[in-house]
Amino acid sequence: MTVLEDLAPAPKVEVRPRGIGRREAWQRRLPLLPALIYTVVVTQIPFVVTLWYSFQNYFWNTPAPAHFTGLSNYKTVFTNPAFRGALVRSVVMTATAVIIAMILGVLFAVLLDRKFLGRSIVRTLIITPFLVMPVAAALVWAVLDCVSTVFVERQHGSDRLRNARKIRKTYRFSKDWGMHEALTYFTMYSANFCCPVRTLREEIRPQRYRQRTPALAAGLTDHVWSLEEWVRLPGTDRHKLPPLSPKRSAT
Repeated sequence: MTVLEDLAPAPKVEVRPRGIGRREAWQRRLPLLPALIYTVVVTQIPFVVTLWYSFQNYFWNTPAPAHFTGLSNYKTVFTNPAFRGALVRSVVMTATAVIIAMILGVLFAVLLDRKFLGRSIVRTLIITPFLVMPVAAALVWAVLDCVSTVFVERQHGSDRLRNARKIRKTYRFSKDWGMHEALTYFTMYSANFCCPVRTLREEIRPQRYRQRTPALAAGLTDHVWSLEEWVRLPGTDRHKLPPLSPKRSAT
């Protein structure tokens, strides 16, 4: 028995030089280099600077230079009960939302993969929430002229204007939360009851106006309060202030 072997030479495989492949690869990556540099500058450099500041004791509104404090800032943050509570709540809410969304997504995917009557309609209803967002955006833009944040902005401006403890560029800035809370209450109520607003004034006759405060314009009071009157009103039987003097009551 004779066995015939195929003695035909094997086809030659063209081996490309390694340097040419690298050159071509860099030619393809070169156009992406500006975008990569921009991404690094915009995202990574601020992250590194923030990380560096986290190990420093530095306040931009004080003339004292920054100095290294190690992990003291992290110790202060992680030993704060409010921060730990907020961190736990954020993790729980995030994990719960992701887990529930994953379970429901897999469940609906398995159910909709089977053939049943009305499957096309059910699939259409499943993706209906994606169509709600454009409609909601359109409705928001439709009523945008009816939505006004001027009251919140005015209150914020009055709070920072009358409360020097919240102006960070001055030496009067306070880090005491109790001080901020007390002055915020004082500013909020006194600005609404004791400080007339020019745009709320009421014309009673030509060139004669009645000054009004926000509380007076809203019908919460019938006159412009003085600061002394406002301070005395919350007094109870346990915390009574002395009576008004005749001179001050006359004014």
